[in-house]
Amino acid sequence: MKKKLAALLALAMSMTMLAACGDSDSSSTPASQADSTPDSSVAETTTAPDSSEAPDETTTAPESSEAPDETTTAEPETPAGPQTEFISDGENPGDWAAVNFVADDEGTVNAWIDLANFEPFKETGCTVTFDYSFAKAIDMKDPAAGEKYMDYYLIGPCFASNWAKIYADAPEGTAYMTGIAEELDARVDKGGELKEDWEGQYFMQSDGFIVLCQQKGTETWEWDTNEITFTITPEGIQAMIDCATTNEDGSVYGGLVLQTYGVIVNKLTLSEPAAE
Repeated sequence: MKKKLAALLALAMSMTMLAACGDSDSSSTPASQADSTPDSSVAETTTAPDSSEAPDETTTAPESSEAPDETTTAEPETPAGPQTEFISDGENPGDWAAVNFVADDEGTVNAWIDLANFEPFKETGCTVTFDYSFAKAIDMKDPAAGEKYMDYYLIGPCFASNWAKIYADAPEGTAYMTGIAEELDARVDKGGELKEDWEGQYFMQSDGFIVLCQQKGTETWEWDTNEITFTITPEGIQAMIDCATTNEDGSVYGGLVLQTYGVIVNKLTLSEPAAE
């Protein structure tokens, strides 16, 4: 009986051990399969952007040497005030057209000197000086001779807003322009006869055009200095302001136009008249 019980006990223990071994084998996984199975911790660390590649405010922000610095950054420039020097485009604008002046570094041109540049001279008047050269043309009567000087040269200072000649537009007893010999004084005597002793470079015609002259006794238009100077009086400056027009955008259009026939203006300057 004891032997029988011992045999049964041994058999039960063997079966228990076999069952335990079977459970262990079924729960274990081959090493190759374990390596190919993504682990949650590994997936998070390998798929997340590396710190050296990921956008980072500290790396994308401007470096301190490039960032604006109040102590080194220049303040906005103060808008330029009135100009006193103007360069033309150097071209003959055509018969009875206006001289073009360069307005910016991109080559934009304006056919007038803006009113704002004359306003500082309201109390004193403004002296205008410009140097010039002569346009030439082909004489159709003798085209084979090439370009020649034209028969005459005129230039008329005008109010920009209406092209009225500044000199001629002045009411009687008031002068808008001074400094240029007038026609009666320069060219003819009081009896209307042409003066033989006139040797001037230019004079003011009654219609407001400045007439350029050849050197007396020659056919030479060129002088030692091809330059014209005149003064717009305070009354002339005020008349320029009064006749200015206002555009739809509120900007004001007025100033000085130089209407020319054959005269090429190169540079023009504005200045306060010299004390008398």
